[in-house]
Amino acid sequence: MTGLPKEEYLNLLDKIVRLWPKKGEEVSPALQKLIAHDFDKQDFLSEVRGIRIILQVDEPDTGGVNVDFQDETGYEHRAHFTAGETGSLQWLKFQCPGCFGTGINNEEVCTLCDGLGWGAGR
Repeated sequence: MTGLPKEEYLNLLDKIVRLWPKKGEEVSPALQKLIAHDFDKQDFLSEVRGIRIILQVDEPDTGGVNVDFQDETGYEHRAHFTAGETGSLQWLKFQCPGCFGTGINNEEVCTLCDGLGWGAGR
């Protein structure tokens, strides 16, 4: 595992999810300290309701660490952490309902998420 041990990424995710703002709430200073400086603030529009189960932890070829998890309501999310000694949150997105995280829908690049599998395209 690059940077932090796996357990540290899971602990970090747990802290982040507990601090995740509900609709209309401001982002707390404590949460600001845990996210990367270039974190996409649009991700705060996603509701994240606790962590029911960790599905997978892996290191993509592009670097960093991905943690896939299911929240308390059954929705799946992916948190991407930067590699390094502190491992800040780069982004946290919901699983695309069109391609279910694969990036492919009907044998073509998914148009809902632009082939990312997570979040909504721009």
